[in-house]
Amino acid sequence: MLVLANVVVMSDRAAEVVRRFVKNGGGLIASYETGLYDPSFTRRSDFVLGDLFRAKYVTSHQVNSDENGVPDAGLQAPDHRTTR
Repeated sequence: MLVLANVVVMSDRAAEVVRRFVKNGGGLIASYETGLYDPSFTRRSDFVLGDLFRAKYVTSHQVNSDENGVPDAGLQAPDHRTTR
């Protein structure tokens, strides 16, 4: 199993290695904007692994941070010592 947790920048060569891994029976989990940018940080028009995802890029939503730099996705965590 290969987990690509928001691996935003991915070369065409790396994408080909991932494709071969999946073709040979490997599993793939990827999130958010994985493979949306090339190594020069230029945004692609679609995910480089879109053929594996069976998905097309439509849009991303900006997540803002609060005054402490904590991401604010509009969710509220329960009051607990681990969330403070």
